[in-house]
Amino acid sequence: MRKIEIKIGGLPVVVEVAETSEDRTTGLSGRPSVPPGTGMLFVYERPRKLSFWMVGTLTPLSVAFLDDDGIILKLVDMAKTSTSDSKTGYGRAALEVPLGWFRDNRVSAGDQVEGCPWREASP
Repeated sequence: MRKIEIKIGGLPVVVEVAETSEDRTTGLSGRPSVPPGTGMLFVYERPRKLSFWMVGTLTPLSVAFLDDDGIILKLVDMAKTSTSDSKTGYGRAALEVPLGWFRDNRVSAGDQVEGCPWREASP
């Protein structure tokens, strides 16, 4: 997966971009940790209902659901679990970061993510 730098409230976050079905299915599962200031950006062709689960994911995460403009619509914390309990939201993309990163950096719904690859590609 390619890596890019995005910004939220001026804070840089280096993310891997999951654009294919295979990349989105694998996500961050199996990784022993996700360092602060990094994450994964799940990008979809159009806005839709999105579901995320933690089976096979070794570190707790927080996820932000983003609209076409990169605006955060919803934030959800996800703990490690062995069940298929999923967290859902609606959006064009979802951003996973280490658990608590959004809270610790005072990021909230309504904030904008700069550098979204689908926006950069638009005229």
